[in-house]
Amino acid sequence: MSGTTTKEVTPEDVSAVLEKWYLAKEEIKKLEAKCDSYKRFTDKVMRHEGKKSLESKYYRVTKRTQKRRTMSQQTTPQEIWEKYAKTTEFDAYYLIER
Repeated sequence: MSGTTTKEVTPEDVSAVLEKWYLAKEEIKKLEAKCDSYKRFTDKVMRHEGKKSLESKYYRVTKRTQKRRTMSQQTTPQEIWEKYAKTTEFDAYYLIER
C-alpha cells in the first residue's frame, strides 16, 4: 500500500487495510486489558506494602498522583468560557465491524 496513489487503490486494497486495522484494534483492546490487570495487581501490592514504587531486577514502577484542572462549559459563565476556553482540532477515525 505505501507509495500508491488513490488512483491505484482498489476496493480490495481498502477492504484489506480496514480488516488489518480492525484486527489490530481488537488486539490492542486485549493488550490494554492485560496491562490494566497488571496495573491493578501492582497497585494492590503497593497499597499492601505502603509503598509508592516497586522494583525487580530489571524493572521499577512508580505511582504518582497527578492533578488536572478542567472547566465545564455548563458551570462557567459564557464570557469567561469564551475568553479562556482552548479549542483543539484533530482528526478522529472510528472503525467498527459491519
